[in-house]
Amino acid sequence: MTPYPSKLKGSRTWERFWGEKTQVKYDFSSTQVNLPTRISNRIIAWGKEQIADEDVYEVGEKFGREDEIHVTVLYGLHDEEPDGTREVVEKERPIVLELGEVTAFTNNPKFDVIKITVISPDLRRINKRLKESLEFTSDYPKYQPHCTIAYVKKGTADQYTGMAPFKGEKIKLDHLVFSSKNGEKTRIRLKGTPKL
Repeated sequence: MTPYPSKLKGSRTWERFWGEKTQVKYDFSSTQVNLPTRISNRIIAWGKEQIADEDVYEVGEKFGREDEIHVTVLYGLHDEEPDGTREVVEKERPIVLELGEVTAFTNNPKFDVIKITVISPDLRRINKRLKESLEFTSDYPKYQPHCTIAYVKKGTADQYTGMAPFKGEKIKLDHLVFSSKNGEKTRIRLKGTPKL
């Protein structure tokens, strides 16, 4: 495949695009890894217990609390079908990631994002391979793996950061999900030999 450079545009509002709705069109496709239900449910419950309802930022059905805990591998893919992504990643070994502290993105003028930092050389490697192999558009030149917990009103993030309820938990994932710009999701199994 011919590598394409990223096309950096001006800043854009990050919107939730992980819903299972059909006949929905997004600007781009993406790849992600979904955390196992056992840990995902714990993160969702923690967010509901710790983050006050009055601090949650919602616009209609957008933003709010995350109900599918995942780590984006690469957003902004131009392909509508998963074939190119599958060709790049299917020989990769299963992904190992480690959860870190609760932190925040505060660079959006409208809201802050409460998230868990994720440490994973595997995710960084796959992100790099996708960027080198597929056409994509990104406003974020630096990859910062994370799990979003909730979008909160501007200026309310500090009270929720620095906690570490999941720090050190390691997770192994043997597939990633291609989420098409048309809303369809495809699991892609990682068939490489696991790292010892």
